[in-house]
Amino acid sequence: MSEQRLNQRIRELKKDLARASLFVGKFIADRPEDDYVKNQAKKTLIKINKTLSDQRDEMDQPIIITRNGQAVECWGQWEEDSNADCVFDDERLDGTWCDGANNWTEVVEELTTYALRMGTKLIQLEAC
Repeated sequence: MSEQRLNQRIRELKKDLARASLFVGKFIADRPEDDYVKNQAKKTLIKINKTLSDQRDEMDQPIIITRNGQAVECWGQWEEDSNADCVFDDERLDGTWCDGANNWTEVVEELTTYALRMGTKLIQLEAC
C-alpha cells in the first residue's frame, strides 16, 4: 500500500471510529434498556476494532521504495516535518537525516543519490 493511500485509510478509520463512538454514546445513553441498540453498537465497534487491528498489522510492514537501483525499507509515517534515521550498507554513514521532504519518495531519491556518491547503498529509513 502506498504511503498516500495508507495515510488516507488512517484518516478514514479515525472518522469511522468517531462515528461509532457517537453512535454508542448516544444510543446506549438514550436507551439503556434497548438490547437491539446495544448489539448493533457492539457489532459496529467489533468491526472497527478488527479494521484498526488489520491496519495496524499492515502498518507494521515497511513501504519499499526503489530509486537509483536501491530498494529501501521505509518505516513509519512520513510527515512534512519528519526526520529519518538512516541505515546504510557502510555503517559509518548511519545517522539522522533532516533536510525537509514532503514524502518518502523524495527522501529515498535524495538519500540513494547520496549513497551512490559515497559508494554504498541505503538499506532502511525510519521516520522520527
